[in-house]
Amino acid sequence: MRVLECPQCHGIDLYYEAGLITGYKYHCKTCNYIGAFVIEREFEVPEKPSEE
Repeated sequence: MRVLECPQCHGIDLYYEAGLITGYKYHCKTCNYIGAFVIEREFEVPEKPSEE
């Protein structure tokens, strides 16, 4: 599972703001950061044990 993280406040409440020629821009709802640079983290989600 991949999660985008804000480079300023390290919050994960980001959404896609704009694109096209300038590239991707993201907006952080926590600190109002707007920019193209975001941190992408990858987490392993443990699988549920199957019930038999």
